[in-house]
Amino acid sequence: MLGGCEAQYGAPGDFDQWANINQDDSWSWKNFSQYFTKFEKYSYDPEYPDLDPKTKGSDGPVRIGYFSDISQSSKDFIDSCTEIGIPHSADFNNIKSTGGVNRAMTYIDQKRERVSSESAYLTGDVLARPNLKVAICAQVTQILFEKVGDTIRATGVEFSGTQDGPRYRAKAKSEIIVAGGAIHSPQILMLSGVGPAEQLQKHDIPVIHNLPGVGSNLVDHPVVGVNFKDKQNDSRKFLKPQSISTTSAVDSPDLEIFTSPLSYKDHGTIIFPVHSVALHSALLRPMSTGKLTLKSNNPWDSPAIDPKYLEAPEDVQKLIRGIKLIFKIAKAEPLTSSDEELEKIVRERVASLNHPTGTCRMAPLAEGGVGLRVCDASIFPSMVSGHTVDFSATIRDTLIIYSIGWCSLRRC
Repeated sequence: MLGGCEAQYGAPGDFDQWANINQDDSWSWKNFSQYFTKFEKYSYDPEYPDLDPKTKGSDGPVRIGYFSDISQSSKDFIDSCTEIGIPHSADFNNIKSTGGVNRAMTYIDQKRERVSSESAYLTGDVLARPNLKVAICAQVTQILFEKVGDTIRATGVEFSGTQDGPRYRAKAKSEIIVAGGAIHSPQILMLSGVGPAEQLQKHDIPVIHNLPGVGSNLVDHPVVGVNFKDKQNDSRKFLKPQSISTTSAVDSPDLEIFTSPLSYKDHGTIIFPVHSVALHSALLRPMSTGKLTLKSNNPWDSPAIDPKYLEAPEDVQKLIRGIKLIFKIAKAEPLTSSDEELEKIVRERVASLNHPTGTCRMAPLAEGGVGLRVCDASIFPSMVSGHTVDFSATIRDTLIIYSIGWCSLRRC
């Protein structure tokens, strides 16, 4: 899963919108929020007494809390936000305070390492289970389908370790779950014959099920950074970047402003040699949507990705507003006050926050269904105003509950 270490869930309205799109109230905040506390193991910090630990999970597999180091520039960022009228938020993941400013919680284990799905869920005890086999260094080449009665259902998976190596097949006793993420899940489906018929036929792939939405509706969080010289010469320029502090608009936010204790380019591959800090404006609910298509019918060819960042004029205007807020927080005057020149900066510096979603978008059952399930950020019916890795964990737990219920009905 892509993303950073922030436990940033978003606004309750995001989930109510999901429930409306899917005509299914189980996705509403009042019903879905329980899955966030289910995966949490909150570590209380006496420096943050205004956060109510009763609202957090205590026995989940993902350890969350205020674990990361916080630089002086990040503390100054929080103070500057409150000085210009941005309210303090005790907990961004509380229905009452999704907007405001505070230090963000992170998920880091006792070894000071990021808690991933692998480390949280694939523990030694789990890997030792006799009914679980994990194939490493393996790539799915296609999903296998068979005609069962009058319907076609997914019945197995083909995979291989190398492009020219032997191909193996695993048969499913019950169902197939695809969890390749917003990039590889639609690629796997299309390689298997599930997707836009016109595109599949172009690459000589037999059409199993014509689903035009597979690969479309690609939505990401675009971000623009502004770099500042650190007068205290106390930046973390020896580190790789990570988000530390966050602020957003009131109620359901459309922008996230965060600071990093050093300046960088190209997702940290280039670190500025001088002491510097950066403030970033991330667009949480972009209106621009891209698409993902196949280059060929070869599973080892990466798909073609066109994110179409900033295609919607509204996205540009919101990021311009974010840059203006950044200069206000930094108590600095921009070199230009022209929206036209700020738009040029936005378009030159826009980058991905690595939160792709939506390419296997959920819809009411009548609009799809081929006997398999997709369980990752690709199913998002709309973008959320939070960090997508948290939602992926909740979707996984939701699927477990639904699958148990489904299997029980099958046995009856």
